[in-house]
Amino acid sequence: MALIDLTLIPQWTLSLMITSSLGIFVTSSIFLVRRYELLSRFKSRHDDVDSVQREKLSSDELVQMYERYIGFLNESRGHEVIYSRLLEKDNESGFDLLVRTKGEVLVIRAKYSRDNKVIQGDEIFQLQGAMTHYRLTHKSENYVVRPVFYTSAKFSQSAQDIAKKLGVELTNLELNTNYPMVKCCAFQSGQKLYFLPTDSEYDEIAMSLHDESCFVQTVEDAKKKGFNRQNLLDLIA
Repeated sequence: MALIDLTLIPQWTLSLMITSSLGIFVTSSIFLVRRYELLSRFKSRHDDVDSVQREKLSSDELVQMYERYIGFLNESRGHEVIYSRLLEKDNESGFDLLVRTKGEVLVIRAKYSRDNKVIQGDEIFQLQGAMTHYRLTHKSENYVVRPVFYTSAKFSQSAQDIAKKLGVELTNLELNTNYPMVKCCAFQSGQKLYFLPTDSEYDEIAMSLHDESCFVQTVEDAKKKGFNRQNLLDLIA
């Protein structure tokens, strides 16, 4: 192997060689650091379900979980659920979820409260208005549209009277924070992936429970059923 006498190389050329080498080293280092951070973040996601159920949640987080719980109950029955409020930042529709069943669309309002809140009649009118607007703007859909109000609170007597006259279904539902949150989705492409509540695409994943798709309690349960995470190379690219 021939040795290079650095004294024979012009100073500007030597400086350029050193700078280029350092540039490659720095770029490689940044890539490795970024890859390590992504892998660490990916690995830590495995404990997210436990932490969501274990930690003390804020009011906004509880509201989010309540809407997802209602979605879970309907998806478990084989219904299609659209998480309107969670997916649209500027949601002005007046409802929180849409549920499509065979021949019906349920326009759902969800109200979670840890206090002794009482749902009044004006909120029933608001949901009725939201349902009417949806029905008028989706005439091409051959569905019966019905309004449903879920809450962990109580309905006032006037709210119950108004709902009965307008045909609004009222449902009292407590939040079960231990429901199975891991979404296992079997895609038509053959991929079997699981998603956690902290994933950005979680609410976009449409569950179709007539195939292998299902909800499970833990990541370990998902793996046992043959479901995996998104390819790590997709995260790093």
